[in-house]
Amino acid sequence: MTAALKTFAKVRTLHDSTTNPGEKASAAARMTALASKAGTTVAEAVSKLDTPQPKIPAQAMAESFNAFFNTPEMRAERAERETRRRIEAATIVQRYGSEDAVFADTPIEAALRAACEPLLGLGETWETGYSLAGWGSLGSRHQMPASLRDAVSRAWPMPETVATAWIEYEATDRLTHERYVVDDYYEPHLFSEAR
Repeated sequence: MTAALKTFAKVRTLHDSTTNPGEKASAAARMTALASKAGTTVAEAVSKLDTPQPKIPAQAMAESFNAFFNTPEMRAERAERETRRRIEAATIVQRYGSEDAVFADTPIEAALRAACEPLLGLGETWETGYSLAGWGSLGSRHQMPASLRDAVSRAWPMPETVATAWIEYEATDRLTHERYVVDDYYEPHLFSEAR
């Protein structure tokens, strides 16, 4: 919408909303002048304002996604998925004995936490957003400081074979999955990511 058309729209709003005959006449005269200045008639300008503006691609896409994800079928599928998640979460909590036990540090995690604690940023704690030696959740593994790599490798003996590394990885992956099932907002600690 051009600047002239935006101004015309404001004057038209005033024209249509006022009951004062003087204001209405003044607004009508101003609308005529603005339309004339833009090389159009009042009727054409009103028609342009009343014609729905084409949506920008991102807006149209967002509306399409919103419509798709809010169809009855999608809402039913989400509800079914959430029911399955709750059943699986209850089974996991029952197997561990409590929800706290699901999130309790494993021996490896306890050793990693202790080794990495000195690397927490000033005033940071495990319960808040934190970094380790300046490395955070958005940092790539290539940017991980040597002090963090060293702390993690000294905290718990590194696997000596591919097979033992794979066993550790699978156990960590399974535990992470179970924690995600129990708490949608679970995020692994940085020391686990560093390991």
